[in-house]
Amino acid sequence: MGCCHRLPHFEACPPHLQDCTATLVILSAPLPQPSNHQFLLNAIDKATGWNQALSRSAKGFLLSKLASAEGAGCHVHAEAGLMALDAHLALRRLQSTRLAADVQKIATVFEHVGSLPIGITKKCCWACFRLAQLLTSDIRSDFLLPGSHGVIYPWSPPPFGVSPKVLSILRDELMGRVVQWATEQVDYIDASRQSSSRFQHAVISKATWWN
Repeated sequence: MGCCHRLPHFEACPPHLQDCTATLVILSAPLPQPSNHQFLLNAIDKATGWNQALSRSAKGFLLSKLASAEGAGCHVHAEAGLMALDAHLALRRLQSTRLAADVQKIATVFEHVGSLPIGITKKCCWACFRLAQLLTSDIRSDFLLPGSHGVIYPWSPPPFGVSPKVLSILRDELMGRVVQWATEQVDYIDASRQSSSRFQHAVISKATWWN
């Protein structure tokens, strides 16, 4: 799952970094992607109250966005993998499970008191930030993240460390967010078209009156 390497010694290296150990964790391949999105389409039917016109528009809008997102592919985000690894090792400690030598080295790196800081250069996506909140409730651990920008990107769950209960909650909430976003976007587009149509009609009527 990973390996540890002691950083080479450099004369110019600050003293507090000379004995640092770099840990490289390689995650397994992401879970297979669903062959269709029928579960999302069914959720749209329920969310729109079976309003056929709104449901049809929302489905078309969502499918077009999903088609463009599939090209990028889904993967495990770095912060999600680190949090899942910490949760996995925390559970093994509670169970007093004997770890393989290479895994034990990684476990030593992840031993911490209090919150675990996750170092990333920008804010988290919605799914990673929500995963942190759910893991905090599930394993009584805590993570320090730089916040979330709320955007939903293609995302795969980590292959370990996350309980089925947490995955189920995250799936349902994520599905609800996506469906809500699709229906709201369609409502906004329809409202914009109606507003534009009324404006054009008013301009034409005014021009006719002046003539």
